[in-house]
Amino acid sequence: MRQLNQFIKFSFKKTVGPDDPQKALDFVARHADLSKGRIKNAMNKGAVWLKKTKGRQSRIRRATTVLKPGDHLAMYYDEKLLALNPPPAEYISDQKRYSVLLSFT
Repeated sequence: MRQLNQFIKFSFKKTVGPDDPQKALDFVARHADLSKGRIKNAMNKGAVWLKKTKGRQSRIRRATTVLKPGDHLAMYYDEKLLALNPPPAEYISDQKRYSVLLSFT
């Protein structure tokens, strides 16, 4: 059992094979020792990246994203980073075509 002050941090890069699950959530669950709920949360926050065989790398946020053999999937999981909540932004000005917001970190 891990202590509360120890956070999970890991990453992996895998190529999808012909016998691997077709849905992103199932593929990540096979290669990461995390619950599907934690994986979905990490995906929603941008921790999972997909590079199609013909295409560029992009974040995937949907657990149901379909994978094909030859696709490359990477996950960068940092529990401490994913637990952070950004401070609320302060509305400064509305300039019709854009708005100005200020956020302190």
